[in-house]
Amino acid sequence: MDKIEYKLCPKCGTQSGSDAMFCIKCGYNLKNEPVKVHVENGLFYKHEITGKVLLFGNVPTQYIAVGPVLGRVSFNSRVNEDYSQHMEKLMNKIREIVDVNELDGVANISITTSSLAIDGIEKVSLIASGDGIKLR
Repeated sequence: MDKIEYKLCPKCGTQSGSDAMFCIKCGYNLKNEPVKVHVENGLFYKHEITGKVLLFGNVPTQYIAVGPVLGRVSFNSRVNEDYSQHMEKLMNKIREIVDVNELDGVANISITTSSLAIDGIEKVSLIASGDGIKLR
């Protein structure tokens, strides 16, 4: 399986090597940022310490789906503002849910956005849903 591992800077969005301690563009401390891995059926985030996977693709054969997972982050922003920091918060919320429920990860992650703009300010909700998975 072809894969590319990297860390994504939450400050500027630059990809650095999976073992990077600091962002190669802005110098942001990446020590505690998770390694992200692009694989054949999507992108997954693998937390280096816990080994949990968050997969946008199908449930891998070594796992079984054990139930739905849902996480939500709401915030206010200016119209057309970059949501990347909020996306990272959403993924952290999913990681918390995985840990609390003693899952090995989540597959088939789908992210939806709901927003309402009033006077140039958006009320935004990002919602992630997927299948909780456990190793067979």
